[in-house]
Amino acid sequence: LAAKGPARAEQSQSRVDSLEKAADAFWSEGKYGDAASSYQSLVALQPDHGIGLLRLATTSLLMGTTYEAKSFLNRALAVDKPPQECLALMGYVQLLQGNREKASELMAQAMNRARSDIRPETR
Repeated sequence: LAAKGPARAEQSQSRVDSLEKAADAFWSEGKYGDAASSYQSLVALQPDHGIGLLRLATTSLLMGTTYEAKSFLNRALAVDKPPQECLALMGYVQLLQGNREKASELMAQAMNRARSDIRPETR
Protein backbone atom coordinates (compact mmCIF):
# COMPACT_ATOMS: atom_id res chain seq x y z
CA LEU A 1 0.00 0.00 0.00
CA ALA A 2 1.29 3.43 -0.94
CA ALA A 3 1.46 6.06 1.75
CA LYS A 4 -1.15 8.80 1.56
CA GLY A 5 -1.36 12.39 2.73
CA PRO A 6 1.08 13.47 5.45
CA ALA A 7 2.85 10.10 5.53
CA ARG A 8 3.63 10.35 1.81
CA ALA A 9 4.85 13.94 2.19
CA GLU A 10 7.08 12.85 5.07
CA GLN A 11 8.54 10.01 2.98
CA SER A 12 9.14 12.41 0.09
CA GLN A 13 10.90 14.93 2.35
CA SER A 14 12.97 12.12 3.84
CA ARG A 15 14.02 11.08 0.31
CA VAL A 16 14.89 14.70 -0.55
CA ASP A 17 16.97 15.00 2.64
CA SER A 18 18.81 11.73 1.88
CA LEU A 19 19.56 12.75 -1.69
CA GLU A 20 20.73 16.19 -0.58
CA LYS A 21 23.05 14.68 2.02
CA ALA A 22 24.51 12.18 -0.47
CA ALA A 23 24.91 14.82 -3.19
CA ASP A 24 26.60 17.25 -0.79
CA ALA A 25 28.99 14.50 0.38
CA PHE A 26 29.93 13.62 -3.20
CA TRP A 27 30.40 17.32 -3.97
CA SER A 28 32.66 17.81 -0.93
CA GLU A 29 34.75 14.81 -2.02
CA GLY A 30 35.16 16.20 -5.55
CA LYS A 31 33.09 13.37 -7.05
CA TYR A 32 31.19 15.72 -9.34
CA GLY A 33 29.70 13.07 -11.62
CA ASP A 34 28.21 11.21 -8.66
CA ALA A 35 27.08 14.50 -7.15
CA ALA A 36 25.39 15.50 -10.42
CA SER A 37 23.46 12.21 -10.51
CA SER A 38 22.25 12.76 -6.96
CA TYR A 39 21.37 16.40 -7.64
CA GLN A 40 19.43 15.35 -10.76
CA SER A 41 17.38 12.94 -8.66
CA LEU A 42 16.93 15.63 -6.02
CA VAL A 43 15.73 18.22 -8.54
CA ALA A 44 13.37 15.65 -10.05
CA LEU A 45 11.69 15.38 -6.62
CA GLN A 46 11.99 19.07 -5.74
CA PRO A 47 12.23 21.13 -8.96
CA ASP A 48 12.79 24.42 -7.09
CA HIS A 49 15.83 23.20 -5.13
CA GLY A 50 18.14 26.18 -5.70
CA ILE A 51 21.37 24.59 -4.51
CA GLY A 52 20.69 21.44 -6.55
CA LEU A 53 20.14 23.53 -9.67
CA LEU A 54 23.24 25.62 -8.94
CA ARG A 55 25.39 22.51 -8.51
CA LEU A 56 23.98 20.99 -11.71
CA ALA A 57 24.91 24.22 -13.50
CA THR A 58 28.41 24.07 -12.06
CA THR A 59 28.96 20.45 -13.08
CA SER A 60 27.61 21.26 -16.54
CA LEU A 61 30.23 23.99 -16.83
CA LEU A 62 32.94 21.60 -15.64
CA MET A 63 31.87 19.20 -18.41
CA GLY A 64 31.85 22.01 -20.99
CA THR A 65 28.10 22.15 -21.59
CA THR A 66 27.53 25.89 -21.28
CA TYR A 67 23.98 25.90 -22.62
CA GLU A 68 22.90 23.22 -20.17
CA ALA A 69 24.51 25.22 -17.35
CA LYS A 70 22.58 28.31 -18.46
CA SER A 71 19.33 26.35 -18.42
CA PHE A 72 19.94 25.16 -14.84
CA LEU A 73 20.89 28.69 -13.77
CA ASN A 74 17.74 30.16 -15.33
CA ARG A 75 15.72 27.66 -13.31
CA ALA A 76 17.70 28.41 -10.14
CA LEU A 77 17.24 32.15 -10.55
CA ALA A 78 13.47 31.62 -10.86
CA VAL A 79 13.10 29.97 -7.43
CA ASP A 80 11.80 31.94 -4.46
CA LYS A 81 15.23 32.51 -2.85
CA PRO A 82 17.94 31.66 -5.38
CA PRO A 83 21.44 30.95 -4.11
CA GLN A 84 23.57 34.09 -4.21
CA GLU A 85 26.19 32.44 -6.43
CA CYS A 86 23.69 32.04 -9.28
CA LEU A 87 24.05 35.62 -10.49
CA ALA A 88 27.85 35.47 -10.60
CA LEU A 89 27.86 32.10 -12.32
CA MET A 90 25.29 33.30 -14.84
CA GLY A 91 27.56 36.27 -15.50
CA TYR A 92 30.40 33.86 -16.19
CA VAL A 93 28.20 31.82 -18.54
CA GLN A 94 27.25 35.00 -20.40
CA LEU A 95 30.95 35.85 -20.72
CA LEU A 96 31.68 32.38 -22.11
CA GLN A 97 28.92 32.91 -24.65
CA GLY A 98 30.43 36.23 -25.74
CA ASN A 99 27.87 38.53 -24.16
CA ARG A 100 30.20 40.85 -22.23
CA GLU A 101 27.61 43.52 -21.52
CA LYS A 102 25.15 41.07 -19.97
CA ALA A 103 28.01 39.37 -18.10
CA SER A 104 29.11 42.69 -16.62
CA GLU A 105 25.54 43.55 -15.63
CA LEU A 106 25.05 40.22 -13.87
CA MET A 107 28.39 40.44 -12.07
CA ALA A 108 27.50 43.92 -10.82
CA GLN A 109 24.15 42.61 -9.57
CA ALA A 110 25.95 39.73 -7.81
CA MET A 111 28.37 42.14 -6.13
CA ASN A 112 25.54 44.44 -5.02
CA ARG A 113 23.57 41.52 -3.66
CA ALA A 114 26.62 40.22 -1.81
CA ARG A 115 27.16 43.63 -0.23
CA SER A 116 23.53 43.84 0.86
CA ASP A 117 23.69 40.33 2.35
CA ILE A 118 26.61 41.25 4.60
CA ARG A 119 25.50 42.25 8.07
CA PRO A 120 26.51 45.78 9.12
CA GLU A 121 28.51 44.48 12.10
CA THR A 122 30.74 42.40 9.78
CA ARG A 123 31.57 45.20 7.30
